Amino acid sequence: MPMIMSYPSFFTFYDSITALTVLILGDKIKDVVDATDPGGSGNPFTTLNNNLQKEALARLYQSGFPRGAEAQLGPNPFWSYSMQILPDPKHWETFWVEPGFEGSDDDPIVKSLLIEEDIEVEELLKVNQIRSLIVENALDEGLLRDLRFSKEANIGIKVKCKNPGKYVGCTMQLPNGRKMYCTHNVDNVLVALFSRHSLDDVELGDKIHIDNRRLVAFSHHHRHFVSNHYPEMKNFFVDGNPIYKPSSRSLDYIPVPSGKFHGKMIIIQNAQDCDACPSNARAYIRSVKNHLGKSLEKYFRIYWTENACHIQPLTPLESTRYIQWGSIVSQAMNDLIKWIEEGISPPPSTRYNFNIHSALRLPKHASERKGIQPTVQLNIKGKKSTHVKVDQTIILEGEAEAPPNTGYFIRLEWDFAGLGKFSHREELSGTENKIKTTVSHEYSQPGTYFVTFRVLLERNGNKHDIIHHIINQSRVRVVVS
Repeated sequence: MPMIMSYPSFFTFYDSITALTVLILGDKIKDVVDATDPGGSGNPFTTLNNNLQKEALARLYQSGFPRGAEAQLGPNPFWSYSMQILPDPKHWETFWVEPGFEGSDDDPIVKSLLIEEDIEVEELLKVNQIRSLIVENALDEGLLRDLRFSKEANIGIKVKCKNPGKYVGCTMQLPNGRKMYCTHNVDNVLVALFSRHSLDDVELGDKIHIDNRRLVAFSHHHRHFVSNHYPEMKNFFVDGNPIYKPSSRSLDYIPVPSGKFHGKMIIIQNAQDCDACPSNARAYIRSVKNHLGKSLEKYFRIYWTENACHIQPLTPLESTRYIQWGSIVSQAMNDLIKWIEEGISPPPSTRYNFNIHSALRLPKHASERKGIQPTVQLNIKGKKSTHVKVDQTIILEGEAEAPPNTGYFIRLEWDFAGLGKFSHREELSGTENKIKTTVSHEYSQPGTYFVTFRVLLERNGNKHDIIHHIINQSRVRVVVS
């Protein structure tokens, strides 16, 4: 049962194109998120300042970046990991010296993105000081814990700098010559968590050389390492000819899965995962179809998980956007076991398609969508947003539907403040597979609130079997003045 699968041809492609988009968009990312959130304009391009930003975002979408994942755009500490496994090892040199590559051709965009400066160390920070700065969730805590530094080790530096907040992915060269990738940058504090070296040999007043030449080269790598075989990469070709100079190593020579397997398989893939984009499964499923042909349904299922990103939500706020998807994995594993051991066929695959711009599309209603996850809708008088006054009552309308033979709803949850607390709950009988409900609410303070309506489904209506409580949710925007 492969889940959250990657695909060799896309492994660094998406990190690279996302990095370039983030570098170009900068602070405009928040406007893109607002436009694509419920009740937003729906058109993120109208929020951008210039054609460069619009073209960068357009190319990202055309390459299969999942719609609904815009809130995940931003500097990523794992860029430094991708930079260390780049499949074309000559790219770091050829990008800057070989004609046809942006770095060598004095590309104005490259020039505008470059950072190169010496910064002075003002303060050295120990593990607990860094923990209070960068640890926002369990992932950051895990990174710190895995490094196994003593509490007295210096692992962060506070610096005098010109560009606070823009150093993630940059190379930090210490006075002793050692180079480290900056993985976290909070204001003017820099941390390098993937180096596994402390900063105990750095002293106050030392000069650290900062540059992002490797990051800029990495962010352009996707243009030169593409194949016309993949729909997500066709926007880098015209009439079969590559727009950008190909790298010295061809993408077509990277081994890819054949799609051949014995037995039965269920794939779980998340629809809003920007680290393992839907296209990863799309490419593999094509190979499986070529192998199985008309026998596909006898041996294979694909279940798409809506409103799910790469990892489980790490903070209460993230849980208002993305769901805990582990229960879907557990249920699919149960279905796979029964399929193999008892010959009981699991629910049909999720129905889906990809549009011309490589966006994953799922049918609105569960009866048509199939799969094992319920569909859910939240509206206010049929709309995704409303403007009200303080203490004015609003009526929220929620509905949910389970795919055929996949279970019964056991609970409804509401988060009115958009903080991920889900303080309003309604227990259900565990006998309904389609529900409609309304709830009223008033706000005592002005502001913008995102209301989340969440439903929980269990195959047999069992309220206590929490490992198999399958979740989906929907949001609306409420502006209170």
